[in-house]
Amino acid sequence: MIPRIVEAEHRTGHKVYIRFAHGPAGVIDLADELDGPVFAPLADPKVFATLALSPDTRTVVWPNGADFAPEFLLDRLEATDKAPMKRGATAKKRARSGADVRR
Repeated sequence: MIPRIVEAEHRTGHKVYIRFAHGPAGVIDLADELDGPVFAPLADPKVFATLALSPDTRTVVWPNGADFAPEFLLDRLEATDKAPMKRGATAKKRARSGADVRR
């Protein structure tokens, strides 16, 4: 089952508050995930702050077409809630599509 995001709000910098329908909620810092042609523009905090929750896909999206899969965001949230995560630890957990979308 694909986790369903029911709330997403920009906080500061590259942080976003996310709440899932099945309960988990918290703030995720995505600063270390903004590489590649689709995500690089989001390094600008003003651009990052334009995030929205897509009513169709129920994930975080930006006007330039960038998005993160709900599964990826849930993994990041769960990793944040546990012991301190080492930089790049999520790289093994994600697979990129041809459009450079984190899934």
